[in-house]
Formats: sequence, structure tokens, C-alpha cells
Amino acid sequence: MNSKAKEKLLLITLGISIILFNMINTSIESKKVNTDNSKPEYDEINLDTSDFWDNFTHIHITGDNWSKAFDYGWVSGDGSWGNPYTLENMTIDAGDSISGIIIENSSYYFVINNCTVFNSGSGSSDAGIKLINVNNGTLVNNNCTSNSIGIYLNKCANITITDNDANDNNDNGIMMRYSNFTLISGNNITNNGDDGIYLEISMNNTILGNNANDNGENGLTSINCANNTIASNFFERNNYGIRLENCINDNITNNDANNNNRDGIYLELSNYTLISGNNASENLIYGIFLKNCLNMTITKNNMSKCGIFVSITSLQEILLHNMDTTNYINGKYLYFYKNEIDLGTDNFNDAGQIILANCSDSSITNTNTTHGSVGISLFYSDNNTIFYNNASYNNKYGIYLFKSDNNTISSNNVTNNGDYGIYIIDGIKNNISDNKVDYNEYGIYLDTDLNSDVNDNTLNSNSYYGIYIYNSTGATVSRNSVSQSREGIYINDCESMYIYQNTVTSCSHYGLYIYQCSLSTIARNTANNNRYAGLKINSGQNNLISSNIANENEFNGIYISKIDSSKISNNKAEENGDNGVYLSTCDDNTISKNKAKDNENNGIYLTGCDDNDIEDNEANDNDNTGIYLSTSDENTLEGNKANDNGEDGFYLRFSSKNTLKDNEANDNKESGIHLFLSDDNTIKNNEANDNYYGIYLHISDNNVIKGNSFICNVQGIYEEDCEGNIIENNVVEDCPEVSSLITIIIILIIVGISAPLIIIGLVKYKNKRKERILEEMRKEALESNED
Repeated sequence: MNSKAKEKLLLITLGISIILFNMINTSIESKKVNTDNSKPEYDEINLDTSDFWDNFTHIHITGDNWSKAFDYGWVSGDGSWGNPYTLENMTIDAGDSISGIIIENSSYYFVINNCTVFNSGSGSSDAGIKLINVNNGTLVNNNCTSNSIGIYLNKCANITITDNDANDNNDNGIMMRYSNFTLISGNNITNNGDDGIYLEISMNNTILGNNANDNGENGLTSINCANNTIASNFFERNNYGIRLENCINDNITNNDANNNNRDGIYLELSNYTLISGNNASENLIYGIFLKNCLNMTITKNNMSKCGIFVSITSLQEILLHNMDTTNYINGKYLYFYKNEIDLGTDNFNDAGQIILANCSDSSITNTNTTHGSVGISLFYSDNNTIFYNNASYNNKYGIYLFKSDNNTISSNNVTNNGDYGIYIIDGIKNNISDNKVDYNEYGIYLDTDLNSDVNDNTLNSNSYYGIYIYNSTGATVSRNSVSQSREGIYINDCESMYIYQNTVTSCSHYGLYIYQCSLSTIARNTANNNRYAGLKINSGQNNLISSNIANENEFNGIYISKIDSSKISNNKAEENGDNGVYLSTCDDNTISKNKAKDNENNGIYLTGCDDNDIEDNEANDNDNTGIYLSTSDENTLEGNKANDNGEDGFYLRFSSKNTLKDNEANDNKESGIHLFLSDDNTIKNNEANDNYYGIYLHISDNNVIKGNSFICNVQGIYEEDCEGNIIENNVVEDCPEVSSLITIIIILIIVGISAPLIIIGLVKYKNKRKERILEEMRKEALESNED
């Protein structure tokens, strides 16, 4: 929606509010004149009689019941202004079934005093005291605790509710709908499940001097109301202290709205309101928050450990507000400038918070806007510089820019802010550089930004993202140092980005996460020691992913999914806990000259990836496989090196019609090339030497294995349960398995050592045998001579 349309919508809303005001005011005037004391006929008598004032289950007065109640003796007076009907000193246990005291359709003057009413029913309008279509009543010193609603008014006027206790009710303490000219003062309204005080479509009421603390939702909520005064109340430790929506002409003065879980004073689509003299301190987000409001006057308010924020959709909204330096943030001045140029140091002396609207050519330098809600905010402000400021320890934003262009934010300390360090929405050509942005939820956040630069910043220990950029075009993110975030740098739904030379380390999810980006360059980044991946790129096309380093990440080095028609080259992914480079559902890419070694699983892993050119990569020394294809078809793998891996060099699983040529797959523990359930592939001119298997084909058919070198494998080519493979013109020279060779060598060694001993033994044996024969022959000769 353009700004003119938004302004038109706001004017229509304002018109409707004025019409509503006139309609309700007319209704009020007609009701105010209906205050005569004539007694209408009553429809029923519904009174529980009792001899004791503490034995009632409920009291229901309708129409002319007042006179009947008077006859029973526990109501006094005659219903006139000077002598009102009075109901007092009663204890009523409603037994969880109905409202304790119900008064309907009455214009008599009456007082309910010093009654204790508890245990009402749980219906949406059951209450301790319930008034329907009633005028001229006073509720004083009653105790309405432990009901659904403490005190409930609907279509009432001229009611006074003072000095009552409305605590510990399940819903609201005091609730008014369509009720006007009512005074709610001096009541104690605490620990209710929803709101302390709730007003809806009610006008000209005064909420004065009440304690509405510790309620589950808000101290006071006002919806579609007008002309109410909310003064000198305590609204503390609620969700919101005071919350107004679609209201007009209210006066919020001199209240204490401190220590609430969100904001002290919150106004949305509410106009022409005075907010003055309030103390709205130590609220967790904002002291005063305005959302799409017009013509607000904010003066003499004090805020400690929080401040003011204005949320707008058009320039006209903020220009119609009036805020001056009588407002204090941590004892220092709130500066709100509109339509100014050339503001300088003298314009921001002792600044607690700075807001610029439609200002240009100004310099905010050396300020200390800390411990508020927002340090520095610019709306529709161009060509400004924000230098050397300390915008830290704010509840929401350190520095906030809305629809502001060509600003320079440099050399600031923006740390320990509750949500965002630097937040820019709908900007053009802003420069964010050399800032220290640590310990925020989000470090630097750009939303719908065009051609801005985020350079040379240091971002440590931001809880979610160091740098987050959404829906932007043409931004440059370079030379930033990011560590210890969930994601270091997150780029979402962007185009034509330049992301280079960033260092992103020790992040609990991803170092650099690029999602749904196209036509972008992601280059020369270092993303080490992150958890899930150093670099994750998901969804997009026509990107250049080049020369990045992603080492020693707990799982993957580079994780790429659903990226098409891109170039992935010269990246290094080493010593990662799972894969070096992991690609899923990526088609028509060029994957070249990457180095993926020493990873605990695979070097390069592709699953569901088709028609890619995988060229000249090095995938060596990985614990599992060098290059692994799963359910990936029609890829070309050429000139890759997959050596010295713990299992296979190349592994194809359920992958068909791929071409492997001129690759190296040597010295792998299992196979150089391994095909499992993979058909119609072409394997040619590859080297697969010195593996256990040169190529292992398992249940893989109709593959062409041609012109490969399978040298000195235990088995060069091995087929198991295959058919139709063409295997020709390969060089196959098997070498024996190392263990068999060792056995042969051992035998030869043993033989080599033993042979000389055997020969010597044989010679000795032969000589001894010869000597024995000669000795026997001599004995025979001597015996012959003797004979």
C-alpha cells in the first residue's frame, strides 16, 4: 500500500472515530435526561430472604424491586438524590452460580456500601456486583474478590465506584461496556486474571487514583472509547500498564505505569490524546508506545530504563505528534525533531533518546543513548550520518531506520540491546560499516532494503542472527566478522546480492545461510567451526558460489539444496564432521575445482541431482567416499581426483546415465569406482589403480566400461549380479592381495634361510655315508686277507 493510500485510510479511520463519538454522545445526552424518580413496573421479585445479613446467596433488583427490598428491611432510603436506596454491610456467597448483586433497569439513586461478594458464576458477565441499564448508583467500600468479574457495568451512566476492592477475580476487576459519565476512583484492583479495569465503547469517564497492579493482562484496557480521563493511578506489574485501542480525545496524566511486562502506556489507532506527567519506568519494552496514532501530545513524562517508540505507516502520522524535551529518558532529554536539516552536535546535548522525522543532512555524533527502549530512530530521513555513538542496553532497538535513505551508520557501539542492534526497514543505499554489534538478539537486520552496504562490522554473540537481510536487492555484505550466533549471516528471499570475504565462526546452526536467493555472488567467505554447516545455500538459481572456505564444521562444510544453473567452484571444505560438499536436488550446475578432503564421511555428496557438470574437483583422503552420487542421473564427472579414501573413490547408487571420464580413483581402500543398482552409465578413460577393486559393478546393468586403466588392483574388474555391461579396451593388470604377497615373501624368506643348511646337511650326510661304506669295504678286505 503506498503512502497516499495509507494516509487516506488513516483519515477514514479518524472520520469513523468522530462519527462514533457523536453517536455515543447523542445516546449519552438522551440517557442523562432520563433521571426522574417515577417507579417503573417490575417484572419479578427475586429476593432471597434471610434473618442474617451474611446468609445471602444473591440479590437481584429489577425495576421496582427497590420498594420490595425496602419492605424486607435490609434496604433503606427512598431512591431520591438526598435519600438514596442503600444496601450495606452484607456478605454474599454466590455459590459459583450467578452474580452476587444484580441491579437492572433502574434510575433510582442508590448506594451499595461495605458489602463482601464472592464466588460468582463463571459466565462471561457474572460478577460480584453487576449493573445493567442502571443510572445514579454509588458503589463504595465493597469487597468483590474471587468472582468471574469483580464489578460489571453495561449500559450505565452516572455511576460512582470508589474505594472498593476488586481482587483475585478470574477475568476483569472492573468492567464497563456502553457506560458513560462514571467515576472509578480509589479502588484496589489487583491480581485479576485479565485486566484490572476494562472499558469498551464508553465515554466521559474518569479513572482516578486507583491501584491496578499485578493483573494477568493489563492494568487498564480501553477499546473504542472517547473523552475519558485516566489520572493519578498506579498501573504496575501488569502485561501493559495502560492500553488504548481505537480511542479518541483521552487524557492520560500523572499515572505511574512502571515495571510492566511489556509497555507502560500503549496506544494503537488512537488520536488526539494528551499523555502528560506520567512516570513510565522500568517497563520491559517501552515506556510509551504509539502505533498508527494521530495528533498525540506527549509532555513532561519520565521514563527510566525504557523510552518512547512510534510505529507508523506514513510520514503524516509522525509529523502530527508533539513531543518535547520536557520528557526525560534516564534523566536525560528526549529529542524529537521534525522537518529539520543540518542538525549537529549542539542539537543533541545530553540526549537520552533521539527521534528524527523528515530530517536530512544532519549528524548524530558521540551521543550516549543507552538503557532506554530505542537509542536513535530515523523516520523518512535521508543523507544523515550516525557516527561514534553508544546505542546499547536498550530494550528493543539500538538504532532504528524506517523509510530512510542514503544514511551512513558507522563506528557505533551497538551492544546488549533486547532485540535488534541496528534495524533498517524500507531503506535505499544505506551504509552500515565498522560498527561493534554484540550481544543483541539480532545484530544487524535489514528488511526490504535496496542497494545498501553492510561492511566491516564486528558481530559477536548475537542470540539469533549476526546479520539478517530479508527481501532485499543489490546489497553488499562484505568483510564482516561474525561469531557465536545461531546463524552468523542469514540472507532470505533476496536478489543480486554480493556476499564476500566475511568470516563466520562458532555458530550453533549455520555460519552463512542463503535462502531463496538468485543472481547472487557468494565468494571468498570463511565459515569454520560451525555446527550444522559452514555454508548453507537453499533454493535459488544463477548464483556464483566460489572460493569459500568451510572447514572443521561439526557436520557439513558446504550444504547446497535446490540450487540450479549456478557455478560452484574453487571452494575448500576440509576436516568436516560429515561431508565436505553436500548437494541435494540441484540441477544444471557446474561444480568444479573444489577441494573436499579429510572429511569424516564423503568429500562431495550428491543426492537427487541431475544434469550437473562435475569437473576437476579434488576429493581425497576422506573416511568414506571421495565423490558419492545417490539417485542422481545424467551428470558428467570429468577430471576429478578421488584418491586415498577410506572406502571408494567414486560411488554411484541408484544413479543412471552418468558419464565418468578422465578421472583419478587410486589407492582407495575398497573400490576405485563402485556402481550399485546403477545402469546405463559410461565409464571411460579413468585411472583406478592400486585399489582393492578397480571397478566393482553390483546389480548394475548396461554400463559401458571402456578405455580405463585398472592396474595393480587385487581385482581390476568385478561384476556381481549384472547383465549387459560392455567392458572393452581396458588395461587390467591385477596384483596379488597384499596379505598373499606377504605370505609368499615369508615362505621365500624361510626357504632362503633354510636351503643352505639343508645342502650342508646333505653334504655331511653324503660324506659320512661315503666314509661308512669305505670303512665297511676295508673291513671286508682285511677279513679276506685273513682267510
